[in-house]
Amino acid sequence: MKVLVTGASGFIGYHLVRKLIESNIEVIGIDNESPSYGGNLAEIRSAKLFKEFGFKSNKLDLADCDISEILKLSESVDSIVHLAAWPGVRQSRSNPEAYSRNNIQAFNRIIEIPRMLKTNKFLYASSSSVYGNRGLSGPVQESNAAIENALSYYALTKFQNEITANFYDENFSVNTIGLRLFTVYGPMGRPDMAYWSFSEKILEGRTIELYGHNGGERCFTYIDDVINSIFNLLSIEKKFSSKIVNISSGNPRATKDLVDLLCARLGNKKVEILEIDRPPDDAEKTWADISRLNSMIGFQNFTSLENGLEKFADWFLAFRDSK
Repeated sequence: MKVLVTGASGFIGYHLVRKLIESNIEVIGIDNESPSYGGNLAEIRSAKLFKEFGFKSNKLDLADCDISEILKLSESVDSIVHLAAWPGVRQSRSNPEAYSRNNIQAFNRIIEIPRMLKTNKFLYASSSSVYGNRGLSGPVQESNAAIENALSYYALTKFQNEITANFYDENFSVNTIGLRLFTVYGPMGRPDMAYWSFSEKILEGRTIELYGHNGGERCFTYIDDVINSIFNLLSIEKKFSSKIVNISSGNPRATKDLVDLLCARLGNKKVEILEIDRPPDDAEKTWADISRLNSMIGFQNFTSLENGLEKFADWFLAFRDSK
């Protein structure tokens, strides 16, 4: 197997590249290393991959590079995993143009590659945000998503990706599957996400803001479980019977639990919590039905929030010390 991974220096891309290389699978990487959430994490991840494996991504901007450059890199790949995108719900409100460019325009370019080369599989990152607040009524199945559920422009870009992928699947026989990811967390993650910013505030004694009493609920999903799911989906030999799949622990937890667990792991520090109003583009609860995922790759034990945050906190403390 030979796999092309876009967003190879991103949070999920970095861990997927590691998993594929450690499984003796050849990987071609693409990443423009744009600091979409600030800092230089993309460069740090890229440097680690090079130091440990001699792996170096090709620095391309999928939204405006010549498509012949992508074709040249993709000529002999069996599968494509498209993870490159601008993440984040609230940021898309202030900069929708960047999300149109990096999430829609770039997607429309990369999905041309499997059509032209007849690649075996095209996996791409979607998001739990396409469900909006449907999780308040119980675990959401893949068929529960609808455009009117979207609370943010980011969610709309992901829903548009799914519509485009379905068109290519039905009309051009591109074997696609959208990965609806639910609140992925873990080492080498994203500084703009709650688990990272909360950790910084706990260590620095700063106030943590929560939306309401418990901060809402999320299906927090540890990075290793996400990578194992993607890896197993890549290993399926036949054409995907489903076009969308939830990637999630399926176990919603209050965001307040996240704070308490991090406080305990980072030294039993006490922090002040301020309850604030929930912004209109933030879902109150996400809750995934993962029966389709289990039917496709078999049952897998997902990492508990307690164990996942313990691993993250240990990494986070070492990361801060190294800086």
